[in-house]
Amino acid sequence: MKKYLLIIFSIMLIYSKSYSSNQVEIYGIFSIPITQEIIIEKLYEHIYTYRGLVVCLWYNLKYNKQNYQLRIYLRPKNEINIEQIKKYTNINSVHNFSGRFGQGDVYKIMIKKERGMVEEFNVGNKRVIKFVSEWGSEYSRDILAYNFDLTNNSVFDSCLIQMINLWPDTKNFPAEYGLDFINKLIEKNDKRVIIYKIIDNVVKNIKIYDGKEIYARAKVKNLRLREGQNLRSNTIRLLNEDEKLIILEKGNEEIIDNNKGFWIKVKTEKNEIGWCFDYYIEY
Repeated sequence: MKKYLLIIFSIMLIYSKSYSSNQVEIYGIFSIPITQEIIIEKLYEHIYTYRGLVVCLWYNLKYNKQNYQLRIYLRPKNEINIEQIKKYTNINSVHNFSGRFGQGDVYKIMIKKERGMVEEFNVGNKRVIKFVSEWGSEYSRDILAYNFDLTNNSVFDSCLIQMINLWPDTKNFPAEYGLDFINKLIEKNDKRVIIYKIIDNVVKNIKIYDGKEIYARAKVKNLRLREGQNLRSNTIRLLNEDEKLIILEKGNEEIIDNNKGFWIKVKTEKNEIGWCFDYYIEY
């Protein structure tokens, strides 16, 4: 009987390992379930500056002895600066971005250009736009992209996930290449498109949290928490040195006593909301 139970337990253990998955956590914003059959390696993460800011994460995915690229672009809100992004992500690598992809309205422009190659589906309460893009060189034309908004996140307002180099023969693309073409091959169980099916399932199981906050602290004694973003505004109270604050909004830039800074809307641990001059705040 014991031997029988040991065999059953061993089979259950093998089965559970075969179908387990690991989560790739993206700064507490969302997590991506990577199936065990895919080996993932993080390559690098950067903050890019070019007509705005964008965070780019690069991964290498290995499946069935083939290598694919996974890129995640996070677009910050307009009022967010580099120091806030660094605080939120712990990324200190800042580079100039050589192109416009991932910034401004490029997502929407690209999606319009890819008419007929767009699908939409829901992940939780988020609407995800899926499309095949021809952006890039002739050797990286097969980009499967997923775009969704991060409406409740305090730093980022949009995310774009790219899967690159999925088509087996990157030099000879079929003339009809696109989502319709790929979907038809998936229906036929064509081995050339199995990675598309796996990645699609991964994205459809993303867990979006959408709620991480930016923390800061007062670095001087008796910093005034004001009702408005100017020196004429009434003082709510004086903050303690090292008091923890949650950043809600970046306001006007100003020079006060020869010190240049921004007015920052904050929330205290007592749920008081007011404005502070960020020259005296440490992120």
